[in-house]
Amino acid sequence: TIFCRPGQVTTARDGRAEQPSSKARVQRFGTCTIPFSPFVAMLLLLLGCGADASFQCHGFQTVNTTAELRDAVAKTVYGGCAALHLPEGNVYHLGATQLRVHVGNVTLRSEGAGATLDAGGYSRHFDVALGGKLQLERVHLINGGAEVSGGSALVRYGGELTVSDGVIANSEAVGQGGAIAAQNDDAALRKIREASSGAGDVHS
Repeated sequence: TIFCRPGQVTTARDGRAEQPSSKARVQRFGTCTIPFSPFVAMLLLLLGCGADASFQCHGFQTVNTTAELRDAVAKTVYGGCAALHLPEGNVYHLGATQLRVHVGNVTLRSEGAGATLDAGGYSRHFDVALGGKLQLERVHLINGGAEVSGGSALVRYGGELTVSDGVIANSEAVGQGGAIAAQNDDAALRKIREASSGAGDVHS
């Protein structure tokens, strides 16, 4: 089931595998949401993770360096929350290692012209999986690549990704999703294309 309105996309369930990909030049997003699977939510609850109070964020921590960003995100891998402020104009060089948002809840927020994560063409920016939730607000992703699917982000296994007022530029994948590859059905792909007003750089 898919619910849409201008500037926002919500895909309510996981679906088939990704379609063949294209190169992502510049993809602008109003708000795109690829949400959490109820099956994975139930699994996490059974494991004692989903109801953990650590998923509740209180206030934002400013991160000024890539090392600080990596450390804060890594702490959420087994469940937890990171609400991170990225100052306007900052550029974070990820090198050849993507950030993993697994199980935990991560929000990256900037202001004004936004902050930028640069993967240098060596890897994607994010792997969002196992019920992990990632929200990007005025955070731009550039130069993602060297991946089979999802040049900038791979969303799978019940992961959730929300992009608000962000740009994905100059990212590519060998197989699927020059910008984002998500395990959702074809209807979701069409709706995301419409809402983002761009070419087919989000693949599901």
